[in-house]
Amino acid sequence: MTKGKATAVVSGRTIAETDEYETVEGNIYVRYSSVHRSYLSKTDHSTHCPWKGDAAYYSINLDKTELKNAAWYYPQPKDKAKNIKDYVAFCKLSPLKYESLLALKISGARGEDLWLADHVYFIDKGAVTVTSE
Repeated sequence: MTKGKATAVVSGRTIAETDEYETVEGNIYVRYSSVHRSYLSKTDHSTHCPWKGDAAYYSINLDKTELKNAAWYYPQPKDKAKNIKDYVAFCKLSPLKYESLLALKISGARGEDLWLADHVYFIDKGAVTVTSE
């Protein structure tokens, strides 16, 4: 577990905020208890990872904007992924017609900022930003 602040923001609204998070395969996972669940709705979409298990998804809903399947979690993670049980991650790019931005900014312990620019599309609709310190 990493100590430091991690925040997920969509269109200026804080969706999740925590002082502890996990990083797995470049994705920041925050405790489910730190997510403002009123913005999330479960979907029936799922994926499978050979070492983490089966992922379930949430859409993020703000006013008239839906970021479909923009967050995921592992309800029953495999043993190697037990550290992310009860954690949620946010997609780097929501599949909402490529009109949604999810920029992932990681602020390192030494003060450096790393932007995963190869996953960032600079479009102004439905912006989701996940930062960590």
